[in-house]
Amino acid sequence: MKKLTFLLLAASLNLEAQNNLALNHSLEVWDHGMPEFWEIVANTVDVFRSDYRIIPPGISYSDKRYRSKFPTTGSDGNTYFGIAHDEIIKCKLRQPLEDGCLYKLSLRIRKPPIFNTLKVTDLFTFKFETPSNQSRIITIETDQPIDSGAEEWRKVETIFEGFRSKDELFFGYFGDHYDHLEYGAVGLYYLFDDVQLYKSEVLADTVTIRFSSNKYILESHQKLRILESLADKELHSITVRGYASVVGGDEDNLTLAGKRVDAVLKLLENQNIPISTINNGEKESKIGNEEFDRKVVVEIMYHHFNEDAQESSPKLFNPRLAKEISQMEKADQDIRIKLEKCEKDSIRTLLIEEMTVIDSLNQSRLAEIIESTGYPGLSIVGPEYMDAAFLMIHHSKLDIRLKYEELIIEAVNKGEATNSLMPYFIDRNRIDLGKKQIYGTQLYLDEKSGQFKLFELEYPERIDELRKEKGLMPIEDYVKSFSNN
Repeated sequence: MKKLTFLLLAASLNLEAQNNLALNHSLEVWDHGMPEFWEIVANTVDVFRSDYRIIPPGISYSDKRYRSKFPTTGSDGNTYFGIAHDEIIKCKLRQPLEDGCLYKLSLRIRKPPIFNTLKVTDLFTFKFETPSNQSRIITIETDQPIDSGAEEWRKVETIFEGFRSKDELFFGYFGDHYDHLEYGAVGLYYLFDDVQLYKSEVLADTVTIRFSSNKYILESHQKLRILESLADKELHSITVRGYASVVGGDEDNLTLAGKRVDAVLKLLENQNIPISTINNGEKESKIGNEEFDRKVVVEIMYHHFNEDAQESSPKLFNPRLAKEISQMEKADQDIRIKLEKCEKDSIRTLLIEEMTVIDSLNQSRLAEIIESTGYPGLSIVGPEYMDAAFLMIHHSKLDIRLKYEELIIEAVNKGEATNSLMPYFIDRNRIDLGKKQIYGTQLYLDEKSGQFKLFELEYPERIDELRKEKGLMPIEDYVKSFSNN
């Protein structure tokens, strides 16, 4: 039975989230009488298993005095350690710290009602050593001193910028941080457990704000969307991209897209992080969808600490795939631009045949990509090409669109594809199935009047309400934008 127990412990250690850099973070796995990957550096650090102090060796306090004063278990299992002012213990890390990365250090702390209970602190220090043996101290400060009155473990944490270090983390009362206390750190004694050290991953989130024709001022609800997307994030950087439709002159559209960017910059002027801008004007305009083009895209890069041991790591950006997807999207758009500009029927027939071939090749390759990597959205190909896959699926026949409908809905719900694209997809599928459209995105050209008209609506009395929920302009302005073009 003992052998089985050890195997289970070892398995749990191996299955522990690789994102936690602290090995044996709760001290539960033992090797030769000491928690594995842990080492006492200075003096007689106390290591407890339940209410027994089993280290230093040969001293086992199991009488009622100690059983009543110390926790019967740690915060995460049975083992924990306690250190006094002149004691140091260290743990092994999976890898050293790196320059330019952000890290989160957290652990559980408790003050036992014994050993100078009046000597308390609200500041705890931890040390890393650089390859040249220089010490770098990290501090965690609490809102108030942790005293023995709180009979529970308290989680404390800090975020700090990384530097080149050795693969060890030291625990003790370091530096001159305790000089303000009477007798300095002498008399301090705390219990520690559940050490977590995470390296951040820089992830991307996007907010797309759409404008009516020739408009650039942000409305209140649009400002709120942007600010809410920044909340509760450890921000890394922001990129604001401005766009305009092909309606109007090139220079005018470049100016208009710039004004849309400026409106967002004014909103973000108090954010103390790097902000870059890209004015695309009309050069990335998608043919036949002017409403889709009148926008700003706010790309929010932020630090993410994946602390869930059961959670799989987020999908990683794939630059090779992003480049391939961009080329596929360009082929999709270039042939449609040629077709729209062509006025000779004989040439149009040839272009339509070429477009059919391009669409077929794109759809075949996209199917392979989806099978191997999942939907190539924001996480995999970045914000610039996150909707390219949607565009190619949208240009497919009905059976292919229906095949990927659930996948696209899931991508939108997870923020991997732009939310306001979904209405176009749903409405087109419904029209092709002989149903009424919901969001009023699909129009046809009435030959008698020469005007664009809406296909029949499922909920005409609620159309503007439904469109607003998806970030679309009022239906009257939408239809007018087609007629004006």
